[in-house]
Amino acid sequence: MFKLKSLCILSLSLSFSLLSAQNLYEQSFRKWDEGPVKWNEFQVRHTPNDVKFVSNLFCVIDKEVKKEKIGNFRFPALTSTVKMNKLSSWYDPDKCTDWTLRYEQTRFNMIEVLRRRMQNSFNRNFMEEDLNAYYQQLISNTLSAFDMESNYGTDTLVVLKYEEQYKNELDTISIEPIQVPDFEKSNWALSFNIGMGFEKYGSPIAKGVRPAIGIQFGFGTLYKKLSLDFHGLLAWSGNLQCDNFYYDNKHDYTWTKGKSVRAGNMCISGGYRVFDNSNLSLTPLVGIGVSFVDQDSDTPRNNNNSFESSETSGFRMHAGLAFDWKIRRNLDAYLYGAGYTESKIRLAITGARSNFDGFGPTYSLNINVLFLAESWFIK
Repeated sequence: MFKLKSLCILSLSLSFSLLSAQNLYEQSFRKWDEGPVKWNEFQVRHTPNDVKFVSNLFCVIDKEVKKEKIGNFRFPALTSTVKMNKLSSWYDPDKCTDWTLRYEQTRFNMIEVLRRRMQNSFNRNFMEEDLNAYYQQLISNTLSAFDMESNYGTDTLVVLKYEEQYKNELDTISIEPIQVPDFEKSNWALSFNIGMGFEKYGSPIAKGVRPAIGIQFGFGTLYKKLSLDFHGLLAWSGNLQCDNFYYDNKHDYTWTKGKSVRAGNMCISGGYRVFDNSNLSLTPLVGIGVSFVDQDSDTPRNNNNSFESSETSGFRMHAGLAFDWKIRRNLDAYLYGAGYTESKIRLAITGARSNFDGFGPTYSLNINVLFLAESWFIK
């Protein structure tokens, strides 16, 4: 009990310490929009007489990617903020004047102007190549040129000129609305799906097997509008409804009325998207595969508690339609690669013809409702 209590106290102490450290870190920064900089936001240092650079305003542009949403489309948007690191900003009160503070504020304004230009470029289409590197270099070059021309704030006429210039730019540059990124998907995509399937058999299988209901699953690939999918249905069909339903010449027994029956299929389907927009798509499907129906027998296997399984199966051909409702289109991209994914609810209806051993041709109707995800790389 004492150890548990000590552990709880230690955990709480650690949590408070982490929160305190986080608060101190956040308090060490101030944003540009918090007003003009003041001397009390700088550290005080006394420097040797031969040191000419007597103050240092260290500003950073914080960038954060957030998700924007337009309809069912979610895409990343970059937000930026200009901050001053107060712990890394210092001045020598014996060597600084009000012009020094104006010089530092002008540098702060310069970065804010360039940040707004950068933000607008990202809002138009942040996926442009080298956009981030371009503005980082522009900010560095602009500050260096101002430092040299003003001799680090000692040339007051230069400081005054740039002070007025950037104040005017701050009054005129506003942040533009975020636009949907312009991007191009690759030709190839991968997909997977999972959901519920339903298959209703016709004669003669329907005489003893109820509709099969179970798990429908699959995966596939897509090239432009052409799709190729591997999928299967593993289902349960209740209990057999009649005696002597099927004779298995391999094991010499008939299926038993009242015992459970399993059914399903494994198939390959090809399709072509005849309609596809931001919300819906329609794909005719054709394919081949195998259908099966089986039941455990009363014959023990190897004198233990498991039993032999009697199965009938047959070659299957099917055709139908798949209706896809796109619940979300998602773009993930920022500087280092990109991907685009569509999440859908699919309703697929197909008719099939299976040539079951011992029964002959049997027609069936397959309906499934699936969660489907398709993913592309971005060119």
